[in-house]
Amino acid sequence: MESNRFLKKIRDDYSTRYAYIKNDICITYAELYKLIDINRKSILELGINKDDCVILQRKDQLEFSILFLSLLSIGCYIVPVSDGITEFELDKVKKKVMPKTIDDIQVMLHCDTIEEEQDLPDFYSGDDCGIYHMTSGSTGEEKYCVRTFNNLYAEAESYVETCAYSYNDRIISTAPLNHSFALGSVIIPALLSGASVYTLNGLSPIRVMKMVPQNKITVIITVPAIVKMFCIVEKQYDFSTIRMVLAGAGVITAELHRMFLEKFHTHLYGNYGSTETGGLICRLNDENIAGKKVNPLEVDCSK
Repeated sequence: MESNRFLKKIRDDYSTRYAYIKNDICITYAELYKLIDINRKSILELGINKDDCVILQRKDQLEFSILFLSLLSIGCYIVPVSDGITEFELDKVKKKVMPKTIDDIQVMLHCDTIEEEQDLPDFYSGDDCGIYHMTSGSTGEEKYCVRTFNNLYAEAESYVETCAYSYNDRIISTAPLNHSFALGSVIIPALLSGASVYTLNGLSPIRVMKMVPQNKITVIITVPAIVKMFCIVEKQYDFSTIRMVLAGAGVITAELHRMFLEKFHTHLYGNYGSTETGGLICRLNDENIAGKKVNPLEVDCSK
């Protein structure tokens, strides 16, 4: 089963490498698999089952990611919503898709032991689980589109290939993970490539800029508005470890690209896609990105 091969890759191929880092919490790929299993069981105890539609609303990127993977492991359809959604908007969501919620669940972020010979459950089920994502409503009232796990997996493979993700990458996203751009370009692509994801609680552009040299970040997933904030901060931060800044969910103007290049001495790349289909086209410079695929930045993400 393709899904089991995927989870085996997560657990075994990069077992000692860090999958997620949040302040002093460092989770290896072996630990991530265990945490998915632990949280999966907690969700099942709440009465959530395969084929259920579940609202996922978390500000904390680490909690969001683990719950997202845990719900997929059950075979649920997930409705990712913003932590800032209003009660009125949330009621509209509930009327459209009749979902269940897991608001009260305590997300486990630590596991005491890792069983070496743990059986692989039937995690992920191809076209039988995935997400319900609200469109932007640019052509009228917003609608929900259905994207299966197979769709998400194919999009992730495309990101890994096009953006040359590797186990040497350290990724940070200033875009909320519930958004189709960040969700598609971070969570599953990182797992497929063995990259490490540095998570945030809330957004402070200056904090992100400090994290780049402190943690040797190599990839930033962001939006044009945040890029502009990076450019107008007076203090100069070292972005020499960055190999790609990918901005989506908005237009990158020639002026913004010029400002970013002059300040940080690295190119800004644009991502074009849609909620219904995920990332379609990455406007990348082959020389700058593909060249680093052959000679990736050597950053040790091992435990």
